[in-house]
Amino acid sequence: MKRMLISSIVCMLLLAGCNLPFRRVTPDPRVVATLVQMTLTAAPNTQPSMMVPSPGETTSPTQTNTVVGVTETLTPTPTETPTPTVNPDDPRTYLGAPVWLNPLDNGSAFGLDGVGYRDDQNEIYVSGGSMVLTALTTSGYRGWRLCSQRPKDTYLEAKFQTQSCGGNDTYGIVLRANDYGSGQGYYIGFTCDGRYNLFKWSDSGNQFLINSTTSPQILAGSNQVNRIGVWANGTQLRLYANGKMLQEIEDSSITSAGYIGAFIAGGTTPGFTVRMDEIAYWNLP
Repeated sequence: MKRMLISSIVCMLLLAGCNLPFRRVTPDPRVVATLVQMTLTAAPNTQPSMMVPSPGETTSPTQTNTVVGVTETLTPTPTETPTPTVNPDDPRTYLGAPVWLNPLDNGSAFGLDGVGYRDDQNEIYVSGGSMVLTALTTSGYRGWRLCSQRPKDTYLEAKFQTQSCGGNDTYGIVLRANDYGSGQGYYIGFTCDGRYNLFKWSDSGNQFLINSTTSPQILAGSNQVNRIGVWANGTQLRLYANGKMLQEIEDSSITSAGYIGAFIAGGTTPGFTVRMDEIAYWNLP
């Protein structure tokens, strides 16, 4: 009987021992915050990133997180600033200021101040800071407009904006024109489909010195902006598109000083229109 009583007491003590309270451990808030941060870093980024500092810490461009002996350093990636490229072959980069530049604020230099010109083939007028040239037909007829400037050895350049156009629609600049009416001179043309050509009209007749040639330097299609340039030094002629040389040839047909201007020739689109926003020339060194 005594033995059974002792056994019962022992069992009661063992059972009571199983219910003794555990010691509660309060987690270190810095470790908890760091673990949460590590979990957020590993999760997919579905919203704008925000770094929350752990208690007692401050944020800095470079932050080190340490958890269970593992060190992770987060360094922001620097943002690269693109460097603008300069084309050393572009005559505008080394010839300095032009001798003459016309931004087409008015049409006085081309005899179009307050009035325009129109015939059966073309319409030309100045409006909104541009000379507007329209080919009324698709016959290929060249309609030109010249100003009073008469350079000889020069780099001549003009900036054009195409409107709705296609195929053989052609626009460009005139150089060394003999007079206002005969049409004689050099015609440097771009087509809407991205080709260039050089046409000569002189006392000995007219001909293409350079037939239409495709170039990736020409922005083809409607609503494009292209700079057309020609370097004329004696018998040497160089053609340029947007500051890149296209081709160089020698021709002795027209070597004297002459008028400069712009032209248009519709070949595909009735009512083909371009806007010349600027024309300028430089004396050659």
